[in-house]
Amino acid sequence: VTFTNHFVTTPICCPSRVSLLRGQLGHNTNFTDVLGPHGGYAKFRALDLDREWLPTWLQKAGYKTLYTGKFIVDYTIRNYDPPPSGWTVFDALVHPFIFEYYSPAFSLNGGQPRMYPDTPMFRLCHPVWCCLKPFLNGLGAVMPLFPHLPTPLPILDLDVDY
Repeated sequence: VTFTNHFVTTPICCPSRVSLLRGQLGHNTNFTDVLGPHGGYAKFRALDLDREWLPTWLQKAGYKTLYTGKFIVDYTIRNYDPPPSGWTVFDALVHPFIFEYYSPAFSLNGGQPRMYPDTPMFRLCHPVWCCLKPFLNGLGAVMPLFPHLPTPLPILDLDVDY
């Protein structure tokens, strides 16, 4: 698919995602960067940006809501709990494993992160959600940035110092 007229509120991933889910431009959310002091999960929580946003509005209307993949780069193995509100299921990648395409780590609903060694990210999806109606499926995809990525040796330990 080629989008010939594609517009975003900001070309930076995390502020753009927050703007989309809040229905506000970055200068109205005060979330304008990937990491602190102007972005990051700590700032997201401090600003209470998940209090009133698309997932909570849709849940109030009877929707099931699922988010999987990259949420905010600064959502880490140290601050995954509590997860953002409004999601029936929130299964997000955690830093420093967000960009480990072949050995990602996810936190399900704010639970202990779990690694998936030797498993490409795109294979970790939730096909059962197509059966739940109505539903919203948010997907923060992380794809290889190069035409070919050799399979790296997996990092098998969540107890890393980053």
